[in-house]
Amino acid sequence: LTAGSRFADPEESEVYELGLKAVFERGSFNMAIFDQTIKGFQSSIFNGTGFELRNAGMQSTKGVEFDLVYYPVESLRLGLAGTLLDPVYDEFVGGGFEGADLSGAKPAGIHEVSLSLSALYDFRLGNNDAYARADYQYADEVTIVDNLPPEVAAIATREVGSLNLSAGMNTPSGLNLSIWARNLTNDQYLTSGFPTPAQAGSFNIYPNQPRTFGVTARKSF
Repeated sequence: LTAGSRFADPEESEVYELGLKAVFERGSFNMAIFDQTIKGFQSSIFNGTGFELRNAGMQSTKGVEFDLVYYPVESLRLGLAGTLLDPVYDEFVGGGFEGADLSGAKPAGIHEVSLSLSALYDFRLGNNDAYARADYQYADEVTIVDNLPPEVAAIATREVGSLNLSAGMNTPSGLNLSIWARNLTNDQYLTSGFPTPAQAGSFNIYPNQPRTFGVTARKSF
C-alpha cells in the first residue's frame, strides 16, 4: 500500500505555545495560547468505496484553550473549560469533492468554539457519601466530512448542545448506586458520514446517541 490509501506520509508539526497557570484560594485557572502548523496534515477522505488517508500540503491552527475551577463552598465544584480555534487548510490541492482545491478552507470536524460547563456537589446522605453532578457540552457548527458535494455539505453538519445529569452514593460496604440522564436536551447531530458506494446521490450518516436514562449499581469486594 502506498501513501494516500491505508497509510499516509508522516506529518511534520511546529508549535509555539504560551501558557499561564494560576492557583488561588478557591480554585485554579489554566490558559494556553498556541500557533500550530502541520506539513503533510493527514486527512481522511472518502474515495467512493472507502476512506483513505491523504496528506494536505499544510494545515495551521491558531487558538486559545482554558480551564477554570472554582469552589464557592468546599462541597461545590464549578468548572468551565473551552477552546477557541482558527483552523485552515493553507494548502490542500485535490482534497475536496471531485478533486476540488481546499486551500483556504476550514477543515471538517474541527469546532472553532467548544465549551464545557460542569457542577459537582458532594454531601452526606445518612452514613453514605453522595453526590449530584451536571455538565453541559457545547460546540459550534462544523461540516463533518471534507470532500462532499456542496448541497450535501450544507446539511452534513454537527453542532452540539448536550446536558448530562447524574446523582449517586457510595456506601461503607462498597456499594455504589447512581441514576443518570445523558443528552437530557435530546440534542440531535451527526457524528460522521460518507457517500454511499455505487448509489449516486445517496449519503450514509451516523447520528449521535438520543436522550438516555439509566441506573447503575457496582459492588466492590
